[in-house]
Amino acid sequence: MDFNETTLLNALIQIRATWRDNAGLKIHARGRKVVVPPQLEPVALRLMRSELRPGTSTNDINAILGMNESLQEGFMVWDYLTSAFAWFVLTNHDGLIWFNRKPFEMDMSVEFTTDNLLVKGYQRYVPTYYDFRSVWGTFPTS
Repeated sequence: MDFNETTLLNALIQIRATWRDNAGLKIHARGRKVVVPPQLEPVALRLMRSELRPGTSTNDINAILGMNESLQEGFMVWDYLTSAFAWFVLTNHDGLIWFNRKPFEMDMSVEFTTDNLLVKGYQRYVPTYYDFRSVWGTFPTS
């Protein structure tokens, strides 16, 4: 799925119109931020920062910017995405969790025989989720 105006609008509309809770009731879900890899940053800039419709010669308004309650936080380029084609929409439902089980701590000592400085660091954490509705993602074919 390409990252363009049509696919982004379809994702935002799908999140808004079709998402339901476990009881089958419609929920108030809105996309708040788009997450893209560095390869899609130029496209995201064109889609999110131009006043007029990108890629056309007409003076239509940019529908992405005009959607109420959607994409209020803009977009974010994340260098650690492994696919150059996958992009994601974070929603207003909190569901991604980061448990800091033990904060980062460092210790150092000098080795007696060689005078080498030994440094070690230790941290424990758990990244997880509790609501899958917090992220909408693509499944790229390219």
